Amino acid sequence: MTHQKILATEKAGAIPMTHDNLKEVRDYLELLRDKNKIKNDDYLQLGGIIERWEQAIFDEIDKEQDVLLEEMYAAIGFSNGLATRAEEELFILNNFGGEYVYTLN
Repeated sequence: MTHQKILATEKAGAIPMTHDNLKEVRDYLELLRDKNKIKNDDYLQLGGIIERWEQAIFDEIDKEQDVLLEEMYAAIGFSNGLATRAEEELFILNNFGGEYVYTLN
C-alpha cells in the first residue's frame, strides 16, 4: 500500500492506499491486539503509523513502511526515499488505473 508513495529498488505487489484499505489494516491490527498476538508497544507504534496515514500525513512514510517491513521480516521493498507527486501518479496509473489518482491526497 505504501509503494505508491515511496521509491524502492524492488517492490512486490501493489495495493492502492485507499480509505477502505487503511480501514482493513486498522481492523487487522485491532484483531491482533484483541487476540493477544501483538505486544502493546508494537500495537501503539503501528497504530500511530496507521493514524498518520489515515490523516494523510505522509512526510515520513518511507521510514514508517520500513518499520512495517522489518516487523514482517521482509527481504525486499525497503525505501530509497519519497516519491514525487509525478512519480506517485505514474505508479498509480500503471498499477491501479486512473480512477485511483484521488489517492494522491
